[in-house]
Amino acid sequence: MTRHALQANWDSVMRNLDENNGMAPVARVGHYNDPDMLEVGNQGLSEVEAKSHFALWNIIMAPLLIGTDVTAMTDEVLAILTADEVLAVNKDTLGKQGVRVSPANTTGSEVWARQMSDRSVVVGLLNRGDSSTNITVTWDMISLPASE
Repeated sequence: MTRHALQANWDSVMRNLDENNGMAPVARVGHYNDPDMLEVGNQGLSEVEAKSHFALWNIIMAPLLIGTDVTAMTDEVLAILTADEVLAVNKDTLGKQGVRVSPANTTGSEVWARQMSDRSVVVGLLNRGDSSTNITVTWDMISLPASE
């Protein structure tokens, strides 16, 4: 569990993501780190930020507790929260939390990776900056398991 209550703003989402990243070694099936409930649908996040927030919480294997009024949610919010391909990442049976795998840099670009039970790796690209940027991913970064 993170030390800060999550709020519907990008800085808060990023702070809890960073804090949760350090707790990845103790996460496993039945023992999940909790970066706090989802803020998707609450005023304060842009649509891009909400999509990123949801994708990252799935990569880090967070409990997906919806923190918005489900009776008033828009079609856009419902689409984010029910994206099957994103939810499949969270439901993977290996139970290994995804982590930041890129080195620190000044551009705000990050690579996140999570190993899956089928030996594949889910990769998330995060741009914390205010402008577009190129993000490079190498095979070494994502530690793709050798094929048998």
